Amino acid sequence: MRVWQAMVVQVAACWSVWSWYVSRVWTGADEAWHLVAVLALVALGLRGNLSQRVRWVHLGGLAAVNVGMAVLFARLPMAVTALGAVLGLASLLSRANSLPLWHPAPALLAFLALPVGASVHFFASHPLKVATITLASPMLHMMGIAVTRTGSALAFGNTVVLVDAPCAGVDTLSVTLLLAVGIALLRLHTARVTWVMLALALVGVVGANAMRVCCLFLLQRDGGSVPPWLHEGVGLAAFLQVALVLFITGTRVMPPRVVDGGVP
Repeated sequence: MRVWQAMVVQVAACWSVWSWYVSRVWTGADEAWHLVAVLALVALGLRGNLSQRVRWVHLGGLAAVNVGMAVLFARLPMAVTALGAVLGLASLLSRANSLPLWHPAPALLAFLALPVGASVHFFASHPLKVATITLASPMLHMMGIAVTRTGSALAFGNTVVLVDAPCAGVDTLSVTLLLAVGIALLRLHTARVTWVMLALALVGVVGANAMRVCCLFLLQRDGGSVPPWLHEGVGLAAFLQVALVLFITGTRVMPPRVVDGGVP
C-alpha cells in the first residue's frame, strides 16, 4: 500500500474525529491559530512523495492503534482519540518525506493542529507560571530588589506583580514550538537536532517570560501603572528575542540533514 492510500484509509477510519474537529472550528470553541499547523501539514504532504510504499509493520501498527481507539472510543475523551488519529497521519507524512517515524516535527505539528487550546491552557499554564516566577525572583534579587515570592506573584513593598493565566506564555510557547518545527523541516534537521531546537524553544520562552515579568515589575515598583499597549509590547519584544535566537540557531548553528552524501 502506498502512502496516499494509507492516508485515505486512516481518514476514513477516524471519520468521527473529523466531525468533532469541524464542529470545534465552526463553532469557534477554540482559537483558530492552530489552522496554521494544519496548513503546515498540508505543505509537508505536498512536499513529500505520497507514492512511496508503506511497510507492513507500519500498517500493522496503524491498524492496531485504530482498533484500540475504536474499542475504547466510548471511554476516551475525543481529544485523546483525535490525537491518535492525527499522529497516525503524521507518521505517514514522515514516511512520505523520508523521515524516521519517531521524528518529532510532524508529530508535534499534528498535535498543534488540534483545536484543544483551552485544555492545553488548563494543564500547562500553572507549570509555566511556576517556572517563570522561579526564574524571575533570583533575577530581581541580582538587581538588588529583595522580592518575595507568593504563589504566582512577586511582592516588593506595596508592589505586587501577578503572573496570571494569559501571561503564563502558553500561546507564546505554542507559536515558538511551531516556529522551531518549521525551521527544522525547512532545514531538514535530524530528529536529534529537532529535539534540541524544541528544548531551546521551551527554555527560551520561560527565560523570556521571566525577563518580561522583571521589566513589568520594574515599571510598577514605584506605584505606577503599565498601560495595556506597553504590556503587550514588552511581551512581543520578549517573543521576538526567542524567535531570533531560534532562527539563528536553526539556520546558522545546527547542521541540516545530509542525504546521499550531500545537503539537499
